[in-house]
Amino acid sequence: MSIQRVSAVDMLYPPFACAIIKLFAQARSEGLVICIYETYRSQERQLELFNKGATKLKKNGMHHFGVAADLVFLNINGNPSWDAKYNWARIGQIGQGLGLEWGGSWSGFVDKPHFQLIPAIASAQA
Repeated sequence: MSIQRVSAVDMLYPPFACAIIKLFAQARSEGLVICIYETYRSQERQLELFNKGATKLKKNGMHHFGVAADLVFLNINGNPSWDAKYNWARIGQIGQGLGLEWGGSWSGFVDKPHFQLIPAIASAQA
């Protein structure tokens, strides 16, 4: 019920956690300075993000079930950054190469930091 951000990989479904760790390791090996920013998300946090306009989903989606994670770049000071200057396309390619759904490839609401195990069409029907 916390509104705190959770970045613990052990909160993810194990096969998905392995893919996220591989994505992270591959990106880092290519010099892309990213971090695993958010994994599990409570319904209370989801509602808070919705009220701030940070998400279009009022009810929690895949983060709540351990099959979604957000990866973001770290700026020169080591702080999370969503700046467009970073190579989002490359982390998207890496994730998709691992069989993950990438929010950066969605039409309408694009969510470049977001990766999930289940395709968006399937999650919309869930």
